[in-house]
Amino acid sequence: MMCASVLLGVEARLAKTDAMLLLCVVAAMGAMARAYLSWQRAEDETHPPWSWPAIFWTALAVGILIKGPLILMFAGLTILALAIQDRDASWLWRLRPVWGLMWMLVLVLPWFVAIFWRAGETFFADSVGGDMLSKLGAQESHGAPPGLYLALFWITFWPGAPLAAMAAPAV
Repeated sequence: MMCASVLLGVEARLAKTDAMLLLCVVAAMGAMARAYLSWQRAEDETHPPWSWPAIFWTALAVGILIKGPLILMFAGLTILALAIQDRDASWLWRLRPVWGLMWMLVLVLPWFVAIFWRAGETFFADSVGGDMLSKLGAQESHGAPPGLYLALFWITFWPGAPLAAMAAPAV
């Protein structure tokens, strides 16, 4: 449904980073879901596959390179919610966090070093402190009346909007 939505099609054709970030988030969440569900089903506990951790950590690295640490918030909050719900986070070992973090650093660190070498620490202070954290507040205000996004949802998320409406009572 997400792939068929009007908004994603427009975003992708405008070549905005948000569409690519969505791809990274979906890949990371899909890989995390496979690891989590295989843990719940107790599938192959001795030799979990390397493919899901590779997809997960590569998607996180690409997401960081595209849009900064925003993807870490999506993955981290999901991991936190699942750990609280299950009162167990041992399934995370299926994502091979030690090797995964090293792989992610191999992919991301050259960019951080190059930026730091070229712009110094001001880039990181401005991008994380000035840009990313301010977006959590009201930097992106649009001045439109309340409810505009709800009204636009029915157009921009078509054909998934009716399904979302049908799922709302169950949520």
